[in-house]
Amino acid sequence: MKNVFAKATIETLDFAEYFCRDEETLWAFVGYNELRMALHKQTLNPEYAASISDKYNIGFKPFEVDEADLQKFLALGRKLSQPAKTYLTDRRFPLELCPKYEVGCFCYNDFKNYDFGSASRYWLFDPERLDYLNCVLKDLNIHTDLKSVMYIVIPSYDSAGRLNNMAFRVTDSYIESNIFKWLFSHGRQATFGLQDCEPDKPITIVEGFFDYVACIESGMVNIVGLGAAAISPWHSKLIQKVSKDVYTLFDNDITGSTHATEDVDGLKILGSINLADNYKDPFDCWVATGSVATKAA
Repeated sequence: MKNVFAKATIETLDFAEYFCRDEETLWAFVGYNELRMALHKQTLNPEYAASISDKYNIGFKPFEVDEADLQKFLALGRKLSQPAKTYLTDRRFPLELCPKYEVGCFCYNDFKNYDFGSASRYWLFDPERLDYLNCVLKDLNIHTDLKSVMYIVIPSYDSAGRLNNMAFRVTDSYIESNIFKWLFSHGRQATFGLQDCEPDKPITIVEGFFDYVACIESGMVNIVGLGAAAISPWHSKLIQKVSKDVYTLFDNDITGSTHATEDVDGLKILGSINLADNYKDPFDCWVATGSVATKAA
């Protein structure tokens, strides 16, 4: 079961990079061939894959997906389905902002016979991965066919404007409210907004895409969303190409406060910013008040 579970997750690289304390743990849950496949298919950036392959002494030639092929996929998802609209509306995300932030959706069954060129080999369209996930769902007594589920897709870019990640959310309400949702990428290697940041000026980092949108719509500048509750070494590397000085505006919870002042690989945390009122995160504040009001910690 543990091997099926590991194969089912699309966060194999995150597991290897951030959650394994030692190689024994890694090889107990992820086989050599599985990790090698993940290095080829689970990241858009060969540098990130190379850092993991070096760490575990795995020689491989990075598989690079042509960005034009991925953009072709993203373009087909720009017309939002009703499940996608319902999901976003339930989470109070204004549908009129979807084109601006390139929010789209896709269902595997809709695209299973479509040729996306090099992107067709990427994990987005891997039926074997979805079969593993369905196996895990069945074991957890969750009766859903993931080949029929609708996914929200949000692109992330680096400082040069190159696509470097795609974040996903599952529109199925049962999965979304279940801990199983964490088997799906929430874009934990994302840098939402980094391509729009002004170089050599401090950057304010928020946890997620919705928080990033809230800050931008409130008129804030130099905002980057991580898709995670902590700055990873990979985030740090990408962000430092723009600025080494950052502020954090993390969620108003224990996890957010824990990671808000952690220096990571050369990034200097200038300070932690708090919301002016006791809202749980910037997006929640924006939805309630129409702006993200902040105060110094």
